[in-house]
Amino acid sequence: LAAWTVDLLGVNSRGLQDIYIPMLIVALVASSWTAYIMNSENDALVCSETANMQDAFTLLVTALSFVLVFRLNRSATRHYEARQLCGWMMIHCRNLAMSSIASLHDQPVFRDR
Repeated sequence: LAAWTVDLLGVNSRGLQDIYIPMLIVALVASSWTAYIMNSENDALVCSETANMQDAFTLLVTALSFVLVFRLNRSATRHYEARQLCGWMMIHCRNLAMSSIASLHDQPVFRDR
């Protein structure tokens, strides 16, 4: 149970090192903008600044969505390729079993061992 829990909740070999820094930057920017907007005195300046940031955010979300789509497409391709290979392996195992049954003696003592 302990090994299963470590594997399930562990962060090793999960690719988190690739997204740690970008997610940290996003969290820091979101926190700082939230603090700035909540403590801002000038509402007109905040509205113009948030409109500019919304355009940049829209561009960023579009780029990230394309990256996500391409990664999902690649992972789906790998999944279907793995399913195909597993199917071929099952076919070969079935053929091996049928060939071994056919090549064994006709006596049930040798065949059913």
